[in-house]
Parts: sequence; structure tokens; C-alpha cells
Amino acid sequence: GMLYLLNTLKKRFLKMGYHEIELIENIIETNKKVIKRLRKISKDMVPVSVGKDSLIHSLKSMAREVTELYNIPCTVESTVELTLESFEATNLFLIIREAVTNAVKHGNQQEIKIYMNKKNDGYNIKVKNIIDPYKNNINKIVMANEGEPVKGIGLNIMKYRANLINADCTFMLHGNFFIMEVRQRVS
Repeated sequence: GMLYLLNTLKKRFLKMGYHEIELIENIIETNKKVIKRLRKISKDMVPVSVGKDSLIHSLKSMAREVTELYNIPCTVESTVELTLESFEATNLFLIIREAVTNAVKHGNQQEIKIYMNKKNDGYNIKVKNIIDPYKNNINKIVMANEGEPVKGIGLNIMKYRANLINADCTFMLHGNFFIMEVRQRVS
């Protein structure tokens, strides 16, 4: 639409001998940036499209972005094909994105792995990264006693989202690995 019209106007100006077309070029570049931002906003609003394996495709795309942006290897390994309702897929994606964001902020910048597999009749998803427990004071965050809320807004939001989709979200330390796990509750 708009970019086509501006490029047409630019060509016409050049044909007519107007060589001071910097303003049109600036408008074209600004429009390209606006379009890119709008696409990002719409993708963030609905990060997972509907369909078979759409969650896995969205996670792989996010993993590539994390690897490129932060130079931290981020991979997705899946042994399961998931066909989920949009609400469930979106909430799973947002839980995993929050876990990956936490891994980028609090991990040791080595590697982030996302695993998806079948467990009983449901799914099991893990996000695993190496942390420095002394640097991050992670024991205070994760190791709340049974029945006590975990500390950290992001961790509580992940638990809330998991509950919305009939799943459990847990956090654990295993050696130097921090693991966030989402397990679907099977009735």
C-alpha cells in the first residue's frame, strides 16, 4: 500500500528531474520501520498460530532470535507432535518465553535447552540452563517450602498460566542446572 505509493512517487520525481528526493526516502524508511514494529506487536499478541506443531515452530523461531540477539545457544528438542487449542498453545509459549528470558538474565550465558515430550497421556516441557547459584541467589527464589509462594513475579506468572491450562509448573535446581518444568495434568 503506502510503500508502493511512495516508491511510485519517488520514480516519478526522478523521471521529472527532481533529484532532491531525500524526504521521500526518509518517509519510505520510516514506513518500513513502522511496518516491522507492527508485525512484531501482532506476533507478540498472538505468538502461536493454530495448527499441528505450531507451538514447536514458534518456539524454534524464538530460540533462533535468542541465539542471534544474545549470542547464547538456545535449542528446542521435541519428541512429540502437539495439536493444541490456541489458548493453551499461547499460554505454554508465554510460560516458556518467560523461562528463557529468566535464563538469559540469570543464567551463565552458556546454553538454554527446551525439551518437549510425552508423559502418560499429556505433555512434559522443560527449560534447562546452567546457573551460578552464588551469583544469582537462586536458592531463595526456587526453594520455597511446600505451600509457600515462590518469589519472583515471573515465576508466579508462569505458575498462574500453567494453572489456567490445567498444568503444573515447577522449578528446581539439579547441580548447576536450573530447570523449569510444565506438566499437563491428566485426569
